[in-house]
This record gives sequence, structure tokens and C-alpha cells, in this order.
Amino acid sequence: MDAETWLIAVDADGERTTLLVARDPQRKERSFVHTGTFAISHLESRAAPFLREALARASPRDIEDLCAQIGGKVLRRLLPGQRVPHWPVSIRRGAPEGDRLWPFDAELVGLRLGLRRLIRREGLDEAEAAREASYFQQAGLTVRWLGPPHGTLVAAIELAVLAEAADREAANVAANESFTDAARWVGGALGYPSCCVESFVRIRRRDERLLLAEHLPFLEHAPGPPETLWLNGGLTVISHAPCSIACPATTALASRVLGELDRAHPGFAARWRALARRVHAIDRDGAVLALDLEGPLDGGRIRGALELRPPAELVTRDDLAGLTVAIHDHQWTSPRFVATLVADHRG
Repeated sequence: MDAETWLIAVDADGERTTLLVARDPQRKERSFVHTGTFAISHLESRAAPFLREALARASPRDIEDLCAQIGGKVLRRLLPGQRVPHWPVSIRRGAPEGDRLWPFDAELVGLRLGLRRLIRREGLDEAEAAREASYFQQAGLTVRWLGPPHGTLVAAIELAVLAEAADREAANVAANESFTDAARWVGGALGYPSCCVESFVRIRRRDERLLLAEHLPFLEHAPGPPETLWLNGGLTVISHAPCSIACPATTALASRVLGELDRAHPGFAARWRALARRVHAIDRDGAVLALDLEGPLDGGRIRGALELRPPAELVTRDDLAGLTVAIHDHQWTSPRFVATLVADHRG
């Protein structure tokens, strides 16, 4: 996303539509509709019926004027060139030793607790898949390598679950009319709360940055519990995008997994919460920050900062300590970084 871009949330008649709005004065981009200097598309499979007419009538001067004319609110500004980190599966392969946090496998813990029937890893090449297969087989699971285009490997106790997962994956790859049903089945097999599955399937665009941007709360938001943390992929104990950072079903699921990790590795939960109960952000360059913030998101002061770098390196960011943060122009800013992917988990 190189153009200046925003996500706008529009709620009408109990139905939400999320619009992707980009500067396009030359009208070069494919879109749902062009209005003024903006190209506008929607993330859901369908837009609320009134929107096309409302957008066709709009003649906005800027993004705030567009929101006023269609009854929307800026959910997030997307930074040009925004990077997101890739977390290797090696941080899940195994169990922590001593006072270490990594590796830990919350998904395998969930399977053994009966909270899920399936584990799914993706983005693997054949060598990585072979290592994952060996790891799962040693854990007593049956494995199936589904291969390209998503580099997917699935593991389960029951053979029937693996066979069904392969069929559902084929529907996912085909992105045909059965995609939604397939995604619902897979989400259920992975143990995701139904509210979170429905939140996921309503979005038709699968770009990772858009998924993060759309599922995170508005920049100024109330803190959620640490258990629902998912923006920081190296630290999360869940494997889904929660419908909100306040989702009670996700909190309960994560609490059970965290409790079992702590039972097996005493002290794990305290060490994990010390990192998770912070404000988390991914800046424009893809740095994953865990900030000990004193005060609100708008006007608070950073007491201390850590950066988690893949695969699992914690780096103290002394350069951020003492800085004041502010919400300005739909961005979370300080003298040293700017971010719009932000989640407060100090609740």
C-alpha cells in the first residue's frame, strides 16, 4: 500500500461495512466507486446497500469530510510501506526451559486440553514442513502436508479430522462459493470462538496488514486483557484474530492454555504477563514494540520499552524511555516512531 490509505467504519441498521479509501486523483485503481479524489472499496463480501448511493452523492474535500457525508468514522490510517513481521514456526516447536519463554506451543497445549481438534501451520517450505512433521509425530499426532500454494501442514489426533481439513483447504485455495463454510469448519476445528470466526469470514480480503488493521480497535480505546494479545505474534497464546480485544470467549480460551503452560512450566504465566500486559504496537518499519506506558494512549509517557525481534530476541529500547506519545492525524506518534497498528493490553 503505497498510496495514502484509510479504513473507515460505517454502521447502519446494525450492519458494519469497512471501507478501504485511497487517494487516487487519476482514477487508476479498481474500486467499488470513485468519489472526489478517492478510490473506495469494501472489505466485506458485500457492502451495505445504501452505501453505493451515498458514496455516489458524496463530494468530499478530505477524509474527514467524507466521513461526515456518509456517517463513517476513521478506524485506522494505513501507513505507506507498512511492514509486518514474519514469525517463524520454530518459536512454537518445543517447550521452554528454565526461566525462558520460548519456544512454547500454545496450539499443542490446546489440542491436549481438548480445546481444538486440529493444528494448522502455513507459510512453510518443504524442509520446514519436514521438521514440523517430525515434531508433531514425536508428540503422537498424525500429520498431513498439503503443500502449495500456502505451504500448509495440518496435524491432529483423528485421521478423519485430517481428511476433512484437506478437503476444506482445497475450498480455501479455490476461494469459491464454499469458502465461508470451509473457513467456519476450519475455525471450529482450530478451537476458535464462533464470534471470532464470524468476524473473520465477513472479510473477503485476506492481506495480513488489512486483517490486522481491520480487527484492531480504534486508535483511542479502552485497555483489553493481556490474554487477547495477538498483534504481537511472537508472544500470543492464541492463534486467531479475536473479534475484539475484549472478547470474553478468547480471554477464557487463552486463560486455560496459559494455566496449563504454567502448570507444566511453573512461573511461565508470570513471565508472560510481565511482557503481555503492556501497550503493543507495530511501527511503520515493522518493529514490534511492547511499551510500559504510564497514562493514556493520547498523552501518556513511556516508562520502558522492549522490542521483540524474530525469531525471539528481546531488545531493550532505551531510546524510547521517557518519551510522550500522542494520537494525531489518525496516527500514534512519538519523537522516535509512528504507528497505527496499536493494542492496549493493560487491562
